[in-house]
Amino acid sequence: MGSNRIFSIFVSISSALLIVLAVSIFAVRLHTNSVSIQNKVSEDVKVRVKILLDNVWLEKDFKGELHVGDIVSSLRSEQIGTILSFDTRSVTARLDLKNSNTVLKPGAQIKLMGDSAVISGTILNVEQDF
Repeated sequence: MGSNRIFSIFVSISSALLIVLAVSIFAVRLHTNSVSIQNKVSEDVKVRVKILLDNVWLEKDFKGELHVGDIVSSLRSEQIGTILSFDTRSVTARLDLKNSNTVLKPGAQIKLMGDSAVISGTILNVEQDF
């Protein structure tokens, strides 16, 4: 009778330890995944940014001052990244971000520095584009 009770206590403790071990392994994997995702995002982020330039949509009077490879910076002249593509119809730029400290969000003021002009703009929408 006493040995059965000791055996059941041993089984209970062993089960509890196995559950704790399983939960610990799951938590470590979850943490590792989130860290690797954050590192991936901060190393080389490509985003699509919808921009309102000089407070007008540049559908008719856009003169092609922006090209792939042009620099995008904040109004404080911090380099944000380079233009990967630019769609004049929707005034959408796809950017390769070089500065992972920069947070692009709607309402932020930016400058697009092309060959012949520096155009200021307001970010209307930001999407990650992988």
